[in-house]
Amino acid sequence: MKKIVSLCMLLLSVLLIVPNTSHAEDNNAALPEKIEANLSSPLQIISRVAPMYSQEAAKYNLAGTVRIKIKILKDSSIGKISLDGSSGYEILDNAALEAVRQWRFLAARDKDGQTIDSYGLVPMSFGASRDPYTIIKSVIDTWNPSRLDIYIHPGEYNSDIERVNEVVKQLDVNHLDESSNQLIAVIDTIDVDKKYNSNVYHAVVRKILKKLFPEKDVADEFFQKARENGYKSNYKEAISYYDKAIASEPYDADYYSSRAFAYYILDDNLSAVNDYTEAIELEPNHYKHYNMRGYNHSILNNYQSAVENFNKAIELKPKVADNYYDRGKLYYKVKKYQKAIDDYNQAIQLKSDDYGYYLERGQAYYAVKRYREAINDYNKAFEMAPKMSAPSMVYYSRGKAYLSLRDYKNAFSDFDKAVKLSPKTADYYNERGKAYYGLKDYQKAIDDYSKAIAKLSDKPKYNILKADIYLNRAAAYKRVGQIKEASDDKQQANNLDPSQNSEKSSKN
Repeated sequence: MKKIVSLCMLLLSVLLIVPNTSHAEDNNAALPEKIEANLSSPLQIISRVAPMYSQEAAKYNLAGTVRIKIKILKDSSIGKISLDGSSGYEILDNAALEAVRQWRFLAARDKDGQTIDSYGLVPMSFGASRDPYTIIKSVIDTWNPSRLDIYIHPGEYNSDIERVNEVVKQLDVNHLDESSNQLIAVIDTIDVDKKYNSNVYHAVVRKILKKLFPEKDVADEFFQKARENGYKSNYKEAISYYDKAIASEPYDADYYSSRAFAYYILDDNLSAVNDYTEAIELEPNHYKHYNMRGYNHSILNNYQSAVENFNKAIELKPKVADNYYDRGKLYYKVKKYQKAIDDYNQAIQLKSDDYGYYLERGQAYYAVKRYREAINDYNKAFEMAPKMSAPSMVYYSRGKAYLSLRDYKNAFSDFDKAVKLSPKTADYYNERGKAYYGLKDYQKAIDDYSKAIAKLSDKPKYNILKADIYLNRAAAYKRVGQIKEASDDKQQANNLDPSQNSEKSSKN
């Protein structure tokens, strides 16, 4: 909303010049100091319009005097208008010029009563408020939702915040309680009839209050204790302190997002989703809130909600590689492998030095039977991170790609490394057994299948895998002529998983 300037003094000094004075105007000649004596009537103002005090001028509480030179033609129309003296602020100068263009004048007359061209000087003074709370409110009232976000327009956001900070420095430091209360009262009068709800405005202004009056920020003590417990992995204790911080200060998005992360670590994904939703209410343009809410939705198998959140994160930050990477993992999870590959491609294009992106894309390539491309990605990952934290899984994955290409020698090499790095993982023995089988070393294949079966738990969820390993071993027994053992293993497979065909043999 534009506001009419609070104080605008309009003074007119009429300077009359005889006809045919274009030469003087062209050379910007100085005007006489007084009205010529041979005039029968000076230039007169018929109507005037006050200049408009724009939002930007109000926000920065600008003040100054503008002096405008006007040429009034003998038909009383306005000729040339120009600045004779600037206020020092272009925004005030333009407001004054725009106002004068809407004025109406009565041309001056010479001593014979004839209308003539004339000039006038019009000074306009813009008065500034000295009440710091009025100034702060003018800044807050003029915040535009498209600017009111540090994550979208950090430069403009910070300049607005700093402007408020500068003004508040004028407050009486000896009466901090009174100053703080008055500032809160100003916040409560904010015009919130905009795109964002009032919580967004309160969240931003509360950050200002915390910076200006840190001794009144009792929530920060709880927040710091929560973080200390989080660093020590005491997440339940951390949550109890986040609860206290939020109870004391309900408008800080950091508190909600931090508590949400603690819930995520504790596998309370529904609570994490709820807290990220609260954070979004306060910071609707922070992509990380959407990303993490999407991640937790994915864990809860709310795939549509997860995709929508990842899409929003990408919309807000299209140059952040992790947004595509995380959405790619979701697509992989729901077996939309080509979409996963597309997202991993985009992530790698934006950030080519993260070996994890290559590992995930390798998995997706394997799923669509693009085995050589999968192997290339696993090779790239090893090249980038030869000392990665979990190499056994990568050896295992690359080994499976080699196995699918019937490259049994390289497959064995990778599975052998995986077994040595993680000797308790049953599936590594199973896959190495397949490589032995492909190399026609059937006895070693039998040994590895036996180790895999021994290492698997008896829990029902492992029945299908165990049944498959029994069938693999049955095929190896048959190769070495142990027909009874082969028959027994087929029966074991059928007992564990009746859906298995008793005649099924290993794909090898």
